Amino acid sequence: MDLRSLDEQKRDPANLPGRQRVSIPCNIDNMTRERLRPLVFERNADDQIIRVIESVYEDMVEMMVKPMAEIIRLIVTLGSLPLLMHCRGGKDRTGFAVASLQWFLGMDLEDIVEEYLKSNLFLLPKISKVHKRMRLLTLGLIPKANMQAAFEVREQYILTAFGRVKEQYGGIEGYFHSGGIEPDELIRLKTLLLQDPDEMV
Repeated sequence: MDLRSLDEQKRDPANLPGRQRVSIPCNIDNMTRERLRPLVFERNADDQIIRVIESVYEDMVEMMVKPMAEIIRLIVTLGSLPLLMHCRGGKDRTGFAVASLQWFLGMDLEDIVEEYLKSNLFLLPKISKVHKRMRLLTLGLIPKANMQAAFEVREQYILTAFGRVKEQYGGIEGYFHSGGIEPDELIRLKTLLLQDPDEMV
């Protein structure tokens, strides 16, 4: 399941294993770039950048209603499991989608956040490499703190998104229902994802 926008997919076609590749686009890419552009070269802008990313997460909730419904329908389709879900960085669209499914399954919020933050284990070493390259290309004009604020994940991001889900949809089931998911589909979703993999048919 590729959650990248169609433009992102065109620029960088996915070359991943699997019997079937499904495009489920959510275009937060342009929105994020437009909001970050005025801040990228500013000194001491990391707090502003963090607020921008929070705003992206708030807006992403509504943008992911339809993609989440498609994800759920794919999961409950016989023979679809196991599934690989990805976007570009694997942290925002994918992070929200996975965290939403974990919330629906009854996982403790503390554990959801802990899993979500694991993206930083992979992202932070890459940020240093990307920053070195960007410093060369921009003659050192992009502060490293800005790069880190823009690319790392923070607890407040996923909590902000969950807060919007509660406020607008009354909770995660209401959120899924808003995309057209029926109660029987949610029952099947829970059954499939909580089932021992060895018992799956």
